Amino acid sequence: METNKLNFALVDDDQMTGKIMRDDIASFFRNDRVSFSVFTSAKDYYLSLSNYHYDLTFLDIEMPEMDGITLAKLLNKEEKKELIIYVSNREDLVFDSLATRPYGFVRKSHFRSDIDQVLKIFLADIDKEKQQILILNSNEGKVALNIRDIIYIESQRRNQSVFVNNRDTPYYISSTLSELIEKLSDKGFINCCKGILVNYLYIKIINDDYLVLKNNATLPIARRRMNETKEEYMNLIKKKASLIF
Repeated sequence: METNKLNFALVDDDQMTGKIMRDDIASFFRNDRVSFSVFTSAKDYYLSLSNYHYDLTFLDIEMPEMDGITLAKLLNKEEKKELIIYVSNREDLVFDSLATRPYGFVRKSHFRSDIDQVLKIFLADIDKEKQQILILNSNEGKVALNIRDIIYIESQRRNQSVFVNNRDTPYYISSTLSELIEKLSDKGFINCCKGILVNYLYIKIINDDYLVLKNNATLPIARRRMNETKEEYMNLIKKKASLIF
């Protein structure tokens, strides 16, 4: 794939619907910046992920064999980072779909009118992500970390342990937690208790006194921060998702 080319997946058991989605998305870009992989079953799409990563996946919910929500839950369990936009008329399943943390939800009957708005948000997020780099002085020298890859930060007075996705050991940073909080306060991080800053993207379950992360690690929640942690998490979900109705 070209450096600046976007690769989208369309997953719908109705071939005609898939063609309409493809034509409307291609019309938005008006050039060859985007390529498409079209699937008529969730299983075929899932199998393709062993060889490909898609920048954005448009996923039907009601499909034979495996429905879209079941597929998304499987991807989350396996920590496959695919951005999913559900395309469905099943408005009654919106809240069920939210449990899988999709990028968005668009009704099929409003696809043509809504897709421009969703894609504008997506392109704006791409531009933002290019700026989401945090440069830190660590025990291994200067490191440039994509903020999305930081799972959580644990304070040890003036030394902070920065746990990063797909890395077994943390980076050790000579900095105060308050300095990192200032840098990350608007980047999706939650101060769930004294000494811990967690990226909302990696939270799987929020219980009354602890968090379960996607890697099954657990982090405590301070009693005085319990309600605030839940509220901040839900606000981030609403803010980051592209839910179109």
